[in-house]
Parts: sequence; structure tokens; C-alpha cells
Amino acid sequence: MHHVNARTHTVFEKYTHTTVYTINNLVDFHPGDRSLTNKNTQKTVILQNPASFILLYLLTNCGVVIPQAQLVKIGWGDKNTITSVNTLYQTVLMLRNALSEVGLPRDLIRTVARRGMMITAEIQRTETESVENVEESESTEEPVWPALTAVALKLRPSRTTLKMGAILLSALLIGVSVSFGFLYPTAESLFSSYAIVDSVSFSSCTLLMKSKSTFNTRYTVFLTRHPDICQNHNYVYLSGMSSAKNIAAIACQLDIREHPLTKCTTWYSINDKN
Repeated sequence: MHHVNARTHTVFEKYTHTTVYTINNLVDFHPGDRSLTNKNTQKTVILQNPASFILLYLLTNCGVVIPQAQLVKIGWGDKNTITSVNTLYQTVLMLRNALSEVGLPRDLIRTVARRGMMITAEIQRTETESVENVEESESTEEPVWPALTAVALKLRPSRTTLKMGAILLSALLIGVSVSFGFLYPTAESLFSSYAIVDSVSFSSCTLLMKSKSTFNTRYTVFLTRHPDICQNHNYVYLSGMSSAKNIAAIACQLDIREHPLTKCTTWYSINDKN
């Protein structure tokens, strides 16, 4: 049984800034900057913090089944008591997508029924120069998430006029209970009913919709028109009105329900015009 203190983040950060893990002689994982890099193609994917912590722990315990509750502790530290198992599943899904993107099999991380998860691979450790100076004393404060240093909701211009677009967009967002003025303070409640959409066509991000909504062809067309919405394994919250003739997509670097300060970009389509 592997027991870890909930405040494991600072320990891992100090330990891994100078360690690179090579997986199956193909991909380098550098926990210091959360990067996965294919050694042959130089394809690089940057992981979110929880995914990076979880991958590191699985690698350092290669071949050992780790209980889900333990992985939640590893990924979210002191916030593990308010982090759901569903959030863990979402994070592992994104992690598998990232592994696949750099050339590793998705089933590198295996789910063992009623026991937990494990990773089976050939792992090599290489010590490198320190990425940054890290304090010797262990911090007792919450880890600071690097991706959460700013709040930015940027509106991508549409082909309609700005004035008309603003009016229509406001009406649309009110209709789907997303208002820019209230997004930050009520993000968790606004998006609490959203669930993951299982879409093979868009594997570079995690798509979410309200639990009773249907992912139809209009959403597919919209995302295909704007391929940069779904990228870098971000979270994309989709909503629409009138059979999805109007569509809004909020693309965030992190899950806004867990990290309300994450950077997000809002996209929209009015009557299928853009």
C-alpha cells in the first residue's frame, strides 16, 4: 500500500525538476515543465498540472496498481476532498490522449476494475540540470498552479458587425445561462451540469455539454470550421439554442469548474453564419 501526504506537490516539484523519464525509449517526460516529447519527431505536448502529477506518480510506481482515491490525492493535493472521481476520469482521458499524440499507446495507463490504475512500460531516468531554483524547505501552502495566473475571456470576432454580433451573442449567452459579467464568480455553478461528450472525431480536447443536450452534426460542422477551438487538450463547453442554429463554445485551458481563474476564449455562431 502506498501512502502519500496530501501535500505531495512541492515534494514532487523539488524532486523532478532535475529528472527526465524516458518511456519505452520513445518519449521523454519532463515533470519540471510538464512536457511529453517524442524523441524522433520532436512532437511535444504540455500536460495540465493534475495530469502531470498523476503520470509522474504512476511512472515512479510502474507496474503497481494505484487506488483511485490515491490518484485524486496526488493530482489535486489538499483539494482532493472536493475533487470528484469523474474529474479524475476526465484527467486520465486527457492524459491518454496526450500519450497517444506523442506516439505511445493509449492503453499504457490501464484501469484495473475495482482496484485502481497502473502503468506498464520501460522507464529510464536521466538527471539533468535544474530547471529553476527550488526552496530546500518544504512549503506547507497550496501549490500555485502556473496556468492560473490570469483571467481572460476573449471574444473572437465574427463575420457579422460587432454591434449586431454583441447583441445576438448577449441574447444567446443569456439563453444558455452564460453571461460574461457573471462567469467568473459563478463558474462552478454555471457549468456544474455539464458532462463529457464521447467524440472520437475531436480527441485533442475534452468536449462537454449539459447532461440532456445532444451532440449533433451542427456542432461537428462548427468545430470543424474552427479547428483551433479543440486543441492542446483543453476543455470546451458547448451550448446552443434553437436546435443548435446558434452555438457558443467556451474553450478553457483547465476545467473551469475546478479552476475558475483559468484562461478561456469564447467562440460563437449566429444562425450558422460563421
